[in-house]
Amino acid sequence: MENCKWIGPEISKKLVNTFGEDTLEVCKSDPEKVVKEILGITQQQAIEISLLSLPY
Repeated sequence: MENCKWIGPEISKKLVNTFGEDTLEVCKSDPEKVVKEILGITQQQAIEISLLSLPY
């Protein structure tokens, strides 16, 4: 996720505090849930996270 220039320590902390050990799975599979639960993340940003989480 470090490839997203707008994901810094604050957003990362919010993600982990909200989703815990499921953070990567939730980000990858349910961007809508990320938007609903993390203040400051837009729909486009959540989609970008999910796409970065996919295997190449």
